Amino acid sequence: MRMLAAAGVLLMIAGCSDGGKPKPTPTPTPVPSPPPKIVLKPYPFEKGTASISGRVVLKEEYKPMSAIDMTSNEYCAKCYEEPLKFETIITGEGGTLKNAVVYVSKGLEEFTFKPPQEPVVMTHKGCMLKPHVITVMVGQKVLFKNLDETLHNINAVGYFGAPMPKPDNVERVFEEPGMQHFKCDAHAWESAKCMVLDHPFSAVTDIEGKYEIKGLVPDTYTLSFWHETEDKFAAPDQTITLKDGEQRTDVNADFTKK
Repeated sequence: MRMLAAAGVLLMIAGCSDGGKPKPTPTPTPVPSPPPKIVLKPYPFEKGTASISGRVVLKEEYKPMSAIDMTSNEYCAKCYEEPLKFETIITGEGGTLKNAVVYVSKGLEEFTFKPPQEPVVMTHKGCMLKPHVITVMVGQKVLFKNLDETLHNINAVGYFGAPMPKPDNVERVFEEPGMQHFKCDAHAWESAKCMVLDHPFSAVTDIEGKYEIKGLVPDTYTLSFWHETEDKFAAPDQTITLKDGEQRTDVNADFTKK
């Protein structure tokens, strides 16, 4: 019996040892290397000799803007012989679109930019906020002015609010990129838009739909187009490759229904 038991133990040991062969060492799963860190550098403005310009057009019909009723404020109503119209959509001959924002949305990620010392000015004048659309850099001052002989305020919706007695100035700085909506709580018709960017390469179209962006270094960029009717109309992004000193004057955009 003892011999049989010993033989059983030897068989178990032989089975467990897999014939005496060493087990292969498992191959470790390779760990992916982290993406290379982008080292930001100041933008070389001295090498920015290229530019982009063109025309923006609204290719769709739209409901005419209605007249603004200012009769709730005697001062405002006396500012105009004929009622003004809302400025949501303003077009020129052939549908050229005013107040569209054209800006570089890709191609500047490796650079840093210092905000300009000069502020962008937004004015209460004739009980309207002017200009209707502005662009500003992160960290750049926005100077709000009240040039009217009536009480206004400036309300950057969801960001800050400030009363503006007659006359008065208020300065504010935006610390993050994004779209800001300004309004005056004293006069419901007063509104304006502000696109905050982390670089200076943007423009707002005039009544002829024209814009120009200067000072670009040779590279490939994505150009984007925005208008406050973005829920209805849009224009596609465009990829533009610029050579040193190139002046591209044909970068046009059409806003159509979404």
